[in-house]
Amino acid sequence: MARAAGVHPVYLSHVFRHELGETLGEYLNRVRVRGGARLLAKSRLPLSTIAADLGFYDQSHFTRIFRQLTGTTPGMFRTEYAPAKNSVQDSIRIQSTLAEVRGNRSGGFPLS
Repeated sequence: MARAAGVHPVYLSHVFRHELGETLGEYLNRVRVRGGARLLAKSRLPLSTIAADLGFYDQSHFTRIFRQLTGTTPGMFRTEYAPAKNSVQDSIRIQSTLAEVRGNRSGGFPLS
């Protein structure tokens, strides 16, 4: 990111934290967890697939960060918001959500 912006990585980190009040890593985790919550609510994809698609090292890492930011595990979140059955329209929305999340790994929407 720093290279793309034409600045030193330390400078980017400093400015990012100063302007947004959180580190770049914290921001990225928040964005990825938001994408994970959307996928958990809209699909029955395995947690390991969701974790990999969001760029987490593994399912355990995804679960730890998800719980840290939301106060619940991905499994418990899914139980509360899981779809009963995926329709064709749901499948299209899931694919669209996956594409959006993959395209927004380095930025996008805040988790609020």
